[in-house]
Amino acid sequence: MKKILFFLLVLASFTLSAQNAQMWELMHNTQPSRNVTDVPAENIQFWVGSGSNEVVAAFFFCADPAVGIAYGYRFDGTATILDMWSAINAADPNFTFTYSGSSVTGCEYNNGTVICPNVYGDLIYTVNGVWAGGLSDPLADGDYFEMCEWGDCTLPVTNIYYPVDPSTPTAVDATIDADDILYWVGEGSNDVVFIVNWCDTAIAMAWGVHFNGDSITVADILDTIWEYDDRFDFDATGGFVNDIMFEDGVYDLSLQGSYFMYNVNGGFAMGIESQYVHDGDYIKFGDEMCGTADADWNYTWATPVVPVPAPQGDEPVDATISADNIIYWVGSGDNEVVFAVNWCTPEEEVLAWGVRFSGNSATVADIMHTIELYDSRITFEGAGYISNITFADGIHDNYTPSMYWMYNVNGVGAMLGIEEQTVQNGDIIKFGDSGCGIDDGNWNYAWTTPIDPVELPALSTEVFDGIVGSEGCQAIKYDDAAILGWATSCVVTRGYQNIEQAGALASYGTDNDAVGPATDATTDAMVSLGDGGYAVLTFGMPITNGEGYDFAVFENALNHTFLELAFVEVSSDGEHFYRFPSVSNTQTEQQISNGGAVDATKINNLAGKYITGWGTPFDLEELDGYSNLDINNVTHVRIVDVVGSINPLYGTTDKNGHLINDPYPTAFNSSGFDLSGVAVMNGWTPTAVNNYQQETSFMAYPNPCQNVLNVNNVAVNEPVSLFNAMGQQIWNGMTQDTYFQLDMQSYPAGIYMLQIGTQMTKIIKR
Repeated sequence: MKKILFFLLVLASFTLSAQNAQMWELMHNTQPSRNVTDVPAENIQFWVGSGSNEVVAAFFFCADPAVGIAYGYRFDGTATILDMWSAINAADPNFTFTYSGSSVTGCEYNNGTVICPNVYGDLIYTVNGVWAGGLSDPLADGDYFEMCEWGDCTLPVTNIYYPVDPSTPTAVDATIDADDILYWVGEGSNDVVFIVNWCDTAIAMAWGVHFNGDSITVADILDTIWEYDDRFDFDATGGFVNDIMFEDGVYDLSLQGSYFMYNVNGGFAMGIESQYVHDGDYIKFGDEMCGTADADWNYTWATPVVPVPAPQGDEPVDATISADNIIYWVGSGDNEVVFAVNWCTPEEEVLAWGVRFSGNSATVADIMHTIELYDSRITFEGAGYISNITFADGIHDNYTPSMYWMYNVNGVGAMLGIEEQTVQNGDIIKFGDSGCGIDDGNWNYAWTTPIDPVELPALSTEVFDGIVGSEGCQAIKYDDAAILGWATSCVVTRGYQNIEQAGALASYGTDNDAVGPATDATTDAMVSLGDGGYAVLTFGMPITNGEGYDFAVFENALNHTFLELAFVEVSSDGEHFYRFPSVSNTQTEQQISNGGAVDATKINNLAGKYITGWGTPFDLEELDGYSNLDINNVTHVRIVDVVGSINPLYGTTDKNGHLINDPYPTAFNSSGFDLSGVAVMNGWTPTAVNNYQQETSFMAYPNPCQNVLNVNNVAVNEPVSLFNAMGQQIWNGMTQDTYFQLDMQSYPAGIYMLQIGTQMTKIIKR
């Protein structure tokens, strides 16, 4: 009944009868007002109007959550409650009210964050704790006006929101991009930026701090900076900072105000020992006397932030990684380099590959070409200079640069393009987006983010051609008409019969057994390489890159499943060898024994895939793009035995870094890959023979000849071979003296190649 009567009373004109007076007295006794000091004038942020008289206006009608909205009203002369409300309504678009006569009919506040829904009726208000008679009641200097919704007038007043003048620019907390930090301290994969604003000198400086783990306290951040930077000091007691000092000979900075406040990402922070920060956070300390605070103690400091310079002699150190920590190695050879890429966006992450190569040096372009050839997840764009590096593995698919790519070698900025810049054994190449690097002014970019080794690619599910006789088989038979010629010399370096025991070497066959045509025999004319052994073969004419496969490697596999495998490498100068990227999808959970089987459909670009008499073909086009390899002038083929152990201490890996499992151990004198020949299918062409030129130490005359060719100045006991224009060996023998004659009258007119030892010359028969 009282509620209904009150509601009717509010809708009336507030002219009190004796009955009304009793009602107001009852309401006053049941709804005590707050003490006028609950909202002191000095806390007001938004003053409406102008003049020497001041009134504090507090509105309590937002019950969930309970929030008070407090304004200040200034005026000269006289003013009414309606004048004050109308002025606030006009000054702040977030505040609205409606009225009829002397009664308030609705009131609302909404700034997007603090929301008090529209209230209709049921509103009562007081001046200095006394119930007001109506909107026309006068106000005087120092008055305290309060309005609340009936039933909520006794809510706590601790949660008061002080609006600010919307025409006043919002204070913006100055910050700095992490990419612009010059001095990083600490260790770890997570980063925070720490900023200090010294107010009296209008200087704000920033450090970068690395840390491990999900979070770290602000106290630990301060300790880390203090540990690394001798110029920095601070004083803290009870979890709060009393002073922060910085002295470097140029600046002598210390707290000059009252006390330090700080925020994390612009929001009010707790004591330094209980406040935790996370990767990517910003901590900002400043003297509260020169900061701007809102009602929630969120301080902002507008002084522009500059990166603190690294201490003299303590410049930023380019992050590195030990070769021992690399997981994924690509390429082949005795030399190793580490190649790292720092992707700055969407977040900084650095991944590293290991690259092996032969020869004394390699260009950066060749290093990158090897990685791209082996790892299908990475793509390099650009020629001479890199414009983009993308890496797609399902996790880092969006890692692309924001500006352009720089690179260094061993921490020193590389000035040459990737085709001219060379690296040596033990070097580390580091690519990074210049937007997140640190430049010393001489284009020496440093990327300080810790480096992680890239994980191995997933095991391939691709299926390749199968055994001889199956559909799509690519094997080349030893008497195939496409074969133009065979290797003319071979030098074998034997491996162990069992590499884990490091005892006897393989010994079956001789180097010469790999020279000339292969056969379909399983025991004759082949040489065993042993575990990890290798053979280097040369040819009467260079192999060229033509249509289809260019050469084939033959092994004496006894059946379709007992497959002893080997890597295949080529060179056009005898120094720089490049390996065909191979794939082995064979399981590595159980070792294939000496009596085990290998599925040919799981093997690609590994010699020994087929039964004896059938060679594994290779296409030089796959290796196009290396600066030290002319695929139209391949002079050497190197066959390297695959150690088929699944023990990572001894086993060898395919292009994806996965161990290759083949029959192991084969602890006999015929251990390892059994090489029976290398056939040439592109290179021995009449045009190539006709254009062939090479200086020799021996003399062959007359040239052109008709019946007899005289050969002088030769070494004794050297192999001699005569080839026709198609690369076919038509005669061979051994030198008995430093001079001999070769009968040419039975051969038709044309071009021939005479090879003595490793030297060859062109002969013309008329």
